[in-house]
Amino acid sequence: YMVPDLEAFSIYTITVAAINPAGMTDATVTATTLFTAPGAAPSSVDATVMDSATILVQWDEVPCLDQNSNITSYTVVRYEFGDQSSSVSITVTDRMASLTSLQPFTNYSIQVAAVNNNDDMGPLSTPITEHTPATNVQFRFMNDEIVNHGIVTITDITESEPLLCVTDRIDCCPPGDSGVSNGQWYFPDESAVPEESEDNFYQTRAVAAVRLHGMNGITSGIFHCDIPDTVGSVQTLHIGIYDINAGGVDIDDLQFTLMTRLTAETPVFTLTCISTGGPATTVTWERDGVQLMNDSPYSISQVVENTVQAVYSNRLSVTGRLTGSYRCSVNNIRGSTFRVLDIQSTDPPTNAAAMQVGLTSFKVSWTPPNTTPTGYVVFFQGGDDEGSVMVDSGSATKVTVDGRLNNRQYSVTMVALSLDLPSTVTSPETVMLFQPPTVAITPSPAIAIAGESFTLTCTVTLTTGVSGPPAIEWIGLDDNDPGITVGDVTTDMGDASIYTRTLTFMLRTSHGGVYTCEATSSAVTGMDSETLTVQIPPPILAFVRVPDTDVTLRHGDTLTLTCTIKFESDDVDSVVTVDGELSGPGLASVNTVTEVSPLMYQLTLEVTGLQATTTPDTYTCTVTANPGPLEMNLIASAQETITVDITVELLVSISVDRTDPPGFTPENPSEYRAASGPQVVTC
Repeated sequence: YMVPDLEAFSIYTITVAAINPAGMTDATVTATTLFTAPGAAPSSVDATVMDSATILVQWDEVPCLDQNSNITSYTVVRYEFGDQSSSVSITVTDRMASLTSLQPFTNYSIQVAAVNNNDDMGPLSTPITEHTPATNVQFRFMNDEIVNHGIVTITDITESEPLLCVTDRIDCCPPGDSGVSNGQWYFPDESAVPEESEDNFYQTRAVAAVRLHGMNGITSGIFHCDIPDTVGSVQTLHIGIYDINAGGVDIDDLQFTLMTRLTAETPVFTLTCISTGGPATTVTWERDGVQLMNDSPYSISQVVENTVQAVYSNRLSVTGRLTGSYRCSVNNIRGSTFRVLDIQSTDPPTNAAAMQVGLTSFKVSWTPPNTTPTGYVVFFQGGDDEGSVMVDSGSATKVTVDGRLNNRQYSVTMVALSLDLPSTVTSPETVMLFQPPTVAITPSPAIAIAGESFTLTCTVTLTTGVSGPPAIEWIGLDDNDPGITVGDVTTDMGDASIYTRTLTFMLRTSHGGVYTCEATSSAVTGMDSETLTVQIPPPILAFVRVPDTDVTLRHGDTLTLTCTIKFESDDVDSVVTVDGELSGPGLASVNTVTEVSPLMYQLTLEVTGLQATTTPDTYTCTVTANPGPLEMNLIASAQETITVDITVELLVSISVDRTDPPGFTPENPSEYRAASGPQVVTC
């Protein structure tokens, strides 16, 4: 038999059983399906822009049920947004990769795929896009720094306060060679700003700058500056963007991301607030009104997500279960704003317990904490079989874990969930998924005959490690049947793992059928079934003759012989049919059985012209009772035979003593001959 629809790289226990009326025998084998390529991509792919040439990519494992094999490495693919021909891939063994030698001011699409030990690669993750900033571009007034890189939103540039587009060029060039050609500002329509409105301010080995004096009456749009920088044979282009139409600063709601597993003793989470608008933003983080510094357990960073749009990703990484009210404040010379997010946690559940409730399942129960959780996650591990179950209700008190491996011990832990941080992990609880008890039914005696006593004995053997007594039940009985007696559960005094329970019948034909014994221990059930086939009891046979036995049968008489067939009504309460034959000497026989009344039948044989015999003739009645057309659990009765001897005598012999009376005178004396003595006449 081919077993279909199995999961790849999974352990299966397969049992084959052979069953006949004497019982059941089974055999079990354990097999592991072959591995295939991972069925899903790594989850939670995230990228962090480190600088204009480097992006750090991190991700979580492929979901357990989709791994299909041992994951040994990961392939990280990056390409310029919209241009897959520029694809470059690297292979790593950890769940992070550093993408280096990237082009500045470029959008990169990034995907990750898992690879197994057979070098089979799974599907790529959904692309995420990150933007590398321009290379060390700064905007500043003559005397004040404005922004490191991004969109500048100053709306008034004058001769006395020109705007500088500055590049940091430390160690870029050999001594005496600035390596910078003339820089250039461009209007929003991409036309070059005339020389009278800009000039090369200065260029040294350390920096190069282009100065913008005014905007020629333009009141909206985006200016940008280019400063070509040639170092040896490599040319880079420093690009800066200045938006005279933008103003102020905006901020999205704070985003909470748990960076560690739910079971981590020391959680790490990240708060991200996305701000939009230049010039440079100043970000301040607070917790419960106290300003946070970039020092353990806090880490503060800012990443430019989009230089053209001046989008900044401001991040606070927190190590530890530090709940409270977090505030992200962002401001620049054009305005300020803030967002607040309350980080919550919850207490763990109490009284956690696990118990087996099926062959491959167990139930986990608990008491909810006094805090208000949003749900729970139950974690289990039994050797290489591990996983988790999500419970969406905070008021839940139990969950059933199905589809596990039998004959295995599992360790169970759980956490309570809040909107943000999970609780601490509960202490491990263990549960053993025991095999079901072995059940066998033994009949006694070997043949069940209606009208006699008969017993089925259910013997239950418990799995090693399981304590008794088990619950033993006979299934499908008629509780009102006085002919059935169910015994008590008893144990073998020499072996505490063996228990029995009997089912005793005072058999009737209607007792034929299938009887099942079901035994349950440690929440798992074993069973065995026995088909009880009842033999119909032999009928009672008798002869009735006409004329009856008081009359002597003579040569030439007629005899009617009837064989009566009767069943005991207490034993036979099912439909039966009767086959029989009544036969005598010669060809005298009949096999037509007539039902006279319920459970009463007869065979009638009429014999005419009886012949006198010197020895009695024997007449035989032979009968077999068979099941009716719907009685599948009955077998025929034993063949019953009854005989009767019939004697037929000759006619009566008459002796006549004839003498002449006194004074007798024959009419014809001449013909009359006197007898010499008595004459005998036979008729």
